[in-house]
Amino acid sequence: MERQWLSRRMLFRGTHLKELSDRFARFFSLPSSPEERCFRLSGEGVEGEYRRAFLDNSIEIGWESTRSDREVRLAMHTIGDAYSLYFSLADEFCWSEELSGAEWSIGPDSFVVLRVNEAVESMRLPPGCRSAGVSLAVRAERLERFLGDAPGLGLEAKRGYVGRSFAQTDSVRRVLEELRHCPLCGDLRLLYMEAKALELFSLILEQARSGSSARVRDPLSRTERQALERVKSLIDADVFHPVSIQDLARHGHINECSLKRAFKRVYGLPVHSYIRERRMSAAKELLELGRGVAETAFCVGYGDASSFSRAFRKRFGYSPSGLRA
Repeated sequence: MERQWLSRRMLFRGTHLKELSDRFARFFSLPSSPEERCFRLSGEGVEGEYRRAFLDNSIEIGWESTRSDREVRLAMHTIGDAYSLYFSLADEFCWSEELSGAEWSIGPDSFVVLRVNEAVESMRLPPGCRSAGVSLAVRAERLERFLGDAPGLGLEAKRGYVGRSFAQTDSVRRVLEELRHCPLCGDLRLLYMEAKALELFSLILEQARSGSSARVRDPLSRTERQALERVKSLIDADVFHPVSIQDLARHGHINECSLKRAFKRVYGLPVHSYIRERRMSAAKELLELGRGVAETAFCVGYGDASSFSRAFRKRFGYSPSGLRA
């Protein structure tokens, strides 16, 4: 039987969090076939969600969003020859690796690619801290076979815990958003995420070969970036009551033309398309919970059930009543 290529174990430092460590053991075990898992944290002063997608025995994608009311010290013990990518979707995030003594940090404008054989990554979350991020691990053999004799990341011959920092370009942000908001289900969802993971690596390889790494300049100014974050936060905060482009621009302190141009560049969709996607995703969740079509239409901001049904069918290829059936 083939040995598992990646082994992870989450260790919460503190006796009051021992139960969480035990519950994470099953969550991080590799499955025998591709699948996606979700783990919700509630209690012990920690709230949040972890998601993991395991793809074709060589790629792992993770999403996490947590908030702690108390100080939490934790560590992730990883064994396996892999390339790991870490992206922050919130503020700057720092951690250290206990075996090598290396220290790393990521933020909204940068990410890291690490070559890992064995690592114990430790971090501290202060009270009230909010953490949100995306991680990606690819089996080293898979990536190096993909590269062949072509130049890679410059980490191929190294062992231990070494890496490089890169800039989060608009293209990288777009793929991250597409990974987070994949509209598909089942096997097609896993296939879509695998394609996006490989696309992400191709963008990073392009950066590495150009020698730009973290020196790549972001074409958007810091002010524009902050404006987009305010706009997106407002949309995501209440998808049930869509806001007009004019109000979004006013909230973000940015003019409408700049908002439309920059939003599509960074997130891969026009503003109105992103809002529609979020509304349709929310509607699908309500229907799956047993809500009626008319009630769901009203909840996501449609004036009548017929216009909602047309939009839903156009988006998913079947009627909302068919989903409830």
